[in-house]
Amino acid sequence: IGDMDLSNGTYILQENAPACSSTQGAPCIPGGVLPPHVVVSPNDRIIHNTYDNIQPRFGFAYQLNDKTVVRGAWGRFYDNWAAVIGFGANFGDSWPTVTYLSDSNLNVPYPTATASDPLGIGSGEIVPAPNPFQYSDGFLDPHLPNPYSNQYNFGFQRGWAGNSELTVNYVGSTNHREMLQLTGNAALTPGPGDPQLRAPYPYIAAQQGYVQGIGASNYNSLQVSSQGRTSSGLTHTLAYTYSKGIDFGCDTYGNFCDVQDPYHWQKDKGVAGWDSTHIFSGSFVYELPFGKGHRWSSDNGFANYVIGGWQLNAIA
Repeated sequence: IGDMDLSNGTYILQENAPACSSTQGAPCIPGGVLPPHVVVSPNDRIIHNTYDNIQPRFGFAYQLNDKTVVRGAWGRFYDNWAAVIGFGANFGDSWPTVTYLSDSNLNVPYPTATASDPLGIGSGEIVPAPNPFQYSDGFLDPHLPNPYSNQYNFGFQRGWAGNSELTVNYVGSTNHREMLQLTGNAALTPGPGDPQLRAPYPYIAAQQGYVQGIGASNYNSLQVSSQGRTSSGLTHTLAYTYSKGIDFGCDTYGNFCDVQDPYHWQKDKGVAGWDSTHIFSGSFVYELPFGKGHRWSSDNGFANYVIGGWQLNAIA
């Protein structure tokens, strides 16, 4: 099990592996000696624990009068692990094994693998590359923290038109430590020649899709709704939201996009792809005034059964 740590330019192995030989294939260490910048850390963690996942809640409600109530709330919510579970295969099948790193392009655009060489490695022993630093296969920061969201709302609810209620709320959130897929170990400056020579660690290939918990986003909205029922049998629900969502770089984890400059990702701030400025929904149910107990009924029980109990419904 291994992972790339770009905070210090090392590749972490949970356990060492035996030397490669004519009888020992992957997982194994070519030459039997760990290459430079590869460390074995059996007492460490590939993904470090975080101990700040405290999730407080606060809320209040105050009745101003018989028809009006004021409410507000704030809470913090953590997304434990989120999509990191999907990276389990990367850790478990990375160098010094070959199963994950050698099969990503098999059978594209048509089948080429054979039973004698299913991984497309060629003849000879199935052994890993001399070191793990030539690979660029979606590692993530081993110090990745859990993302969290501060969510809050404030508003009032008031009775109107008899049996109806009007609700007006401000609803918002600020989200932190979100996962951004960046090009890890990219060149620090533009220029001629091999860009990898201008990277923080020239011996490590640029890591496409290196995940770091540094993203942020926010959401702010005005939410207005009304629901109620009249004495004539009309029930309604109306809701309107005016909102704005802003984030940095990729809209969500797993979009396989990147920021223009991984060292200044804050400059990729903009309206989120999932932003919906205006959202309206409405529905009503109207009980038709026919049948027993309604305005128009019949002395005939069967006729009341046939014409009663009908509704008109609409959803927008």
